[in-house]
Amino acid sequence: MPPAPPILEYDSTPLPPRWARWLIRPIGWPLYTASILLALWILWAARLPDNLDVFLIIVFLGGPLAVLYFLRLILSLLLRRIYKNALPPPDRSRNVRRFTLILIVPFVTAMLLILGIPFRLALTISAPALEREALDILADPTSFLGGYPPTPIYFGLFLVRAITYSPDLHVVEFEFDQFTFLLDRFGVAYSPHDLPRSHPEQSLEYRPLYGPWYRFRTY
Repeated sequence: MPPAPPILEYDSTPLPPRWARWLIRPIGWPLYTASILLALWILWAARLPDNLDVFLIIVFLGGPLAVLYFLRLILSLLLRRIYKNALPPPDRSRNVRRFTLILIVPFVTAMLLILGIPFRLALTISAPALEREALDILADPTSFLGGYPPTPIYFGLFLVRAITYSPDLHVVEFEFDQFTFLLDRFGVAYSPHDLPRSHPEQSLEYRPLYGPWYRFRTY
């Protein structure tokens, strides 16, 4: 007499709806791509010191993206707990790898911003073009008209809206075309001589960078 077939027990938990299955899925490439593009945009804006755009991008784009990410993570955990009997067990090692990867992007971006790498890299790339202009002005200051050109000019990665020459300090200043935090003027300066850290007569502050380069701003 053949043995009786085994009695199979079926779970009565219904399958999650389509929207719930989408939320339960691990993080995909759309979020990775959005995070990387946002980080590149922030680093591009940070090539200019004291750039207000960096703050605006982080607050109005980075903040909502982080909130949406953590809300999705919380909903995913709740839905997986509700439908745990109707879903296969998650691949925890794979989820940990994906979660770690999504955290690496803001961490690396923050470290680059703290160290000032975007500005220093942009200055290194733009220095040859800026230095040629500065040396031409220093070689014949009488022929330099200065002031604001009709349209801002790119020198390397920097968009310069004004070039000024100070005969007292023997310095050429390249003013960047960018909105900043309560600063009237800011940019980089080139001088073969040592500059004082502050120049009260013109409300200027010079901060040495390397070689003949200085970072200047009003205060």
